[in-house]
Amino acid sequence: MGNGFGVALLNSLGGGTALIQNNLIANNDFMGIINIGHPHVTVRNNTIADNGFIGYYEFVGAANNIVENNVVARNGFGFPCTVCTATGIVVGPVGLNFISFNDVFDNAKGNYAQNTGAGFIPYTPSGPGEISADPKFRNSPYGDYGLSLDSPAIDAGTNTDAPPRDLDGVARPQDGNSDGVPVVDMGAFERRAVN
Repeated sequence: MGNGFGVALLNSLGGGTALIQNNLIANNDFMGIINIGHPHVTVRNNTIADNGFIGYYEFVGAANNIVENNVVARNGFGFPCTVCTATGIVVGPVGLNFISFNDVFDNAKGNYAQNTGAGFIPYTPSGPGEISADPKFRNSPYGDYGLSLDSPAIDAGTNTDAPPRDLDGVARPQDGNSDGVPVVDMGAFERRAVN
C-alpha cells in the first residue's frame, strides 16, 4: 500500500504467464496494476481500491488476460485525467480478455473502458457475474478492506480456479451469506461462515 504503482508488468511479449492473486492493492499514488505488453495474465481475487489513477490498466500488446473475482473500487480520485472514460478496469487495444465475477464500483471516471492506442472508448465485459455495488469494506480508512456482513461481494465470485486460501490464510470457499452453499467471495478477503 502507498507507492506509485501497486503491481507493474512490463514487456513480456515473448510468452509466459503471470498470476496476480490474493493481494490488497490500495492507496497507491498512481495505478493499482499496470500491464504493459504482457499477455496471458490472470488477475484473481484481489482487492484493488483507493488508488490515485486507474485500478487495472492494460496497454500495448497486453491481451488474452483473465480478470475475475476482484473488487475494483474507488480508483481515480487522486489524479486528474481529462481524456479517461474509466478508472476502474481499462483493457488494451488488441486480443480478448475474460472479465467476470468482479465488483467494479464507484471509480472516478467510470468502471470500464478500452484503450485503443488513440484514446479511451466505452467497454462492456462479456463474462458473467459482474456487479457494481458498494463492497462495504469493514474500515478502509484504517486499512481494513475485509468485507462487512452485508457486502454484496460475499459469495458472489466463482469457485472455478479460485485460490484455496485468502490473503489472511482463511480457507476458500466459505458460506459467508449462510445460504448453505459455500461460494468464494470477490476480493482478497474471504468472509468466514457464521455459525
